[in-house]
Amino acid sequence: MVRLFDLKTGGKRDYRPQMAFYALGLMQKYDEEECEVHLVYSRYRESEVYRINRGEAEEIVYHIESLVKDPNKKETPCDYCNWCARRGSCSALTDMAKVTIKEDFDCKAMGEKLDAAHKVAAWADGVKKDALAAARDGEVPEGYCLVSRTVDGDKKTTYLRKKKREEDA
Repeated sequence: MVRLFDLKTGGKRDYRPQMAFYALGLMQKYDEEECEVHLVYSRYRESEVYRINRGEAEEIVYHIESLVKDPNKKETPCDYCNWCARRGSCSALTDMAKVTIKEDFDCKAMGEKLDAAHKVAAWADGVKKDALAAARDGEVPEGYCLVSRTVDGDKKTTYLRKKKREEDA
């Protein structure tokens, strides 16, 4: 049996799919049939321990792999949008942002709006990341300029800044 330890500094959530990927890799590498998973939550000073066998891990991993490779899949906003490399260009997040912006806010639906706001923020962060990457490759978005500065004497930072009116000419 192999053992897997993963330190989690954020909140508690269902990490079983992520751990299944790690566990399967370990079981394949070391030719084992079972993995003991240790999730250590530093924020809560708690841990969770469970076992997963190779068959369970394969079922989870191959199911997710089939969803990712499905040519007919639809993008769907979820709690994992913050970690998605496509969050800046995701049509589902873009559509959700458009709908959320147009809706009236009332206290009854505020929880749903707040959930949507977190996903829209993930989308916005992805747009910023993609725009900065494009600018570094020479494709600066219209109306913006790429700025590089040295901070704290030796650290260099690069960011996009909206052009001022006199810079537009």
